[in-house]
Amino acid sequence: MFTEEETLKLIENSKKLAFDKLKNNEYKFVKTICNQLLKVSLDDTDAYQFLGICEFREENFEEAKIHFSKILKIKKDKKDVENINNLALCYGNLGDHKTAIKYLEKCRKHVQNNEHLDSNLLMQYRFAGKTKKAIKLLNEKIEKDPNNVKDLAFLGGCYAEIIDYKKACQYLNRALEIDPDFDFAKIDLASIYQFSNQSEKAWPLYEARFKVYDQCKYWKSIFDENKEWNGTDDLSGKRIILHSEQGSGDVIHFVRYVKMIRSMGATVILHCWDSMKDLLSHLADELYLTEPVIRLPLIYGKPTLPEYDYFAAIMSLPYLLKTKEIPSPPYIFANKKLDFSSYSKFFKIGICWAGTPAHPNDFHRSVKLELFRDISNLPSVKLFSLTKDTRPRKHKFQKKEVDLAENAQDMSIVDMAEFMNSYDDTASIISEMDLIIAVDTSVLHIAGALNHQTLAVIPQNPDWRWGNKGDKSKWYPSIKMFRKEKKNSWEKTFNDIKEEVIKRIKEKLN
Repeated sequence: MFTEEETLKLIENSKKLAFDKLKNNEYKFVKTICNQLLKVSLDDTDAYQFLGICEFREENFEEAKIHFSKILKIKKDKKDVENINNLALCYGNLGDHKTAIKYLEKCRKHVQNNEHLDSNLLMQYRFAGKTKKAIKLLNEKIEKDPNNVKDLAFLGGCYAEIIDYKKACQYLNRALEIDPDFDFAKIDLASIYQFSNQSEKAWPLYEARFKVYDQCKYWKSIFDENKEWNGTDDLSGKRIILHSEQGSGDVIHFVRYVKMIRSMGATVILHCWDSMKDLLSHLADELYLTEPVIRLPLIYGKPTLPEYDYFAAIMSLPYLLKTKEIPSPPYIFANKKLDFSSYSKFFKIGICWAGTPAHPNDFHRSVKLELFRDISNLPSVKLFSLTKDTRPRKHKFQKKEVDLAENAQDMSIVDMAEFMNSYDDTASIISEMDLIIAVDTSVLHIAGALNHQTLAVIPQNPDWRWGNKGDKSKWYPSIKMFRKEKKNSWEKTFNDIKEEVIKRIKEKLN
């Protein structure tokens, strides 16, 4: 039997070991230690703390919530900022922003001027759509500390969210006056300038993405920094790699500028994903093919590169070329001719109703398939689904998994997913359609780059390239945009789309 002193020493050493293992992300080991500690004492708050952190980091938020709640019940401390904050973040990650806000606001009454607490409360306000409350709190904070760069930038972002670009620019520029290297503010400001049709101001600021986004950091890191093209060096007779960095849609959007680089006498080596080779090979002298990077921790070392004299990011080309010119579509072409003759009597509409679930904005951009029901019921219409990933999906900060195909099983739709093994396959299918209706995915970019007649389904707070008003796209003249007007409701948008489809059918018949 251990003496009381020996038992206490053993418990102390066990907690120290758990802490060390937690720093090394050895969660299974930590859980084993903590469960043993709880056999000795059911009220060991340190053990619950370690368990809660393990579950939170493994994104098991329900389990983490139980552990942090237990600590608060045992301690009954209204000023326990750390665990009230942890519990609130669990609720926030489960999509219950209302409860998260309740905990954080209560804690804030007892603990003033806690930057960590305030920051998380502000984030929950924004996730809950309470942007004006976030603005009120930020203005109070800035009144006390006018030079807090993070608060100024956050406030600028909030004003951008409610489309007050004048105030957004005011606060973001103020943040950058205080700290010219605050790269997050540069990214937000770049987006606002794009929305405001001030691209010449936006492109230089957007270069800050290489210090902010992990994907961008990775792709830039694989090249020799001494060979980065500055936009002025003579490229005649030189080999330049133009590398991709973010999503597939971004690649398709910006490859339009490759022709300009080739016209400067360069041998262009276009870096793109392997699935894009057939669609994009005509644009460059050579291709450098890889797979896109999704989870960066899985990448070790640098891949083998072709010989090159310079490199540049595709998305940096408007900045490097110092051009206001936007090369017009079509600049890609389908290589296959598909036979849709069995559907010759129909008005063929290709629809893409959902993108990749991992996309940070997927919850807002993807829509339920049943929204297309009225369109599918129109006389002579046949829908063809161009959505690849139709599985139920769980979005970050949302309570439940959602099946976007729910209640649509009875709709008459031809599923083209099995025929879409490359981007050229997708382009070939699009080329045979009378019309495309797509949310903001690579399908929308392919249709636009093909100069194919397309209706775009645009969320309330869209990506910068779609602007915040109007139905015309300066990037893709063949696309007509239909915007979501009310939060959490697409019905009005799809009624308008239906009327547009009827109009297009009549035009074809005439």
